[in-house]
Amino acid sequence: MKTAQWATYSGPGRIALSQAPRGTPKGYRLSKALYLGSDATLAEVQASFALADACAIWRAFHLLVYPHEPVLMGEAPLDVDSYRMQVACWIASHTGESIPELDPKTYRPTKQGWPTLHGLHSANQLNQAKILRLHPGSKRSIS
Repeated sequence: MKTAQWATYSGPGRIALSQAPRGTPKGYRLSKALYLGSDATLAEVQASFALADACAIWRAFHLLVYPHEPVLMGEAPLDVDSYRMQVACWIASHTGESIPELDPKTYRPTKQGWPTLHGLHSANQLNQAKILRLHPGSKRSIS
């Protein structure tokens, strides 16, 4: 998993944590679990983290863009304490994974294998997860 600005990356695996700017190429996914509008307060951000399970969100992000590597997208530059960096730090602190900022000059999109999916060890489990993802209205939705 990586993080990036909307202005610097337009490849596969993009997950919107904020509203995409006008003219953004299609193909990104929307994170229903952690999406906040542009007018979200700090209290709303902290409340969303308190109610969420970081490991489940890690899996959901990987399934959402499978087989590509997830890239958490946001508007703010790297040197600003942005919402995407808060999400990345929160997930990293709960899962032990490293979530660096994507370097657009050297990054090449990769496809993910089974070990990244944390607990999904068979094709049957992956197919069940895809079915759940495709039917977000069901009670067992993962996102």
